[in-house]
Amino acid sequence: MSQNVLPGAPGHPGAAFWAANRIALIALAIGLVALYVPTIVDFMRGPWRGDRNSHGPIVLALSAWYFYFQTRRMARQGQSFRPRP
Repeated sequence: MSQNVLPGAPGHPGAAFWAANRIALIALAIGLVALYVPTIVDFMRGPWRGDRNSHGPIVLALSAWYFYFQTRRMARQGQSFRPRP
């Protein structure tokens, strides 16, 4: 019987990558937050306030949810994340 180990878990082959690159990944996360938070705040104060574009946060949340769960599904099935040439 095979075990399903999630990425980042101690038994996962990619766990060494996360451990070795922890500082770089934290710096990347801080950089992404620094870029995206002001943009989202500007959208919330501007176009997303009106009735015409108020669906923007819903679409953004659903897209993030779909991407997150699809990548987890692919990891469980052992599929690669590499792009095709």
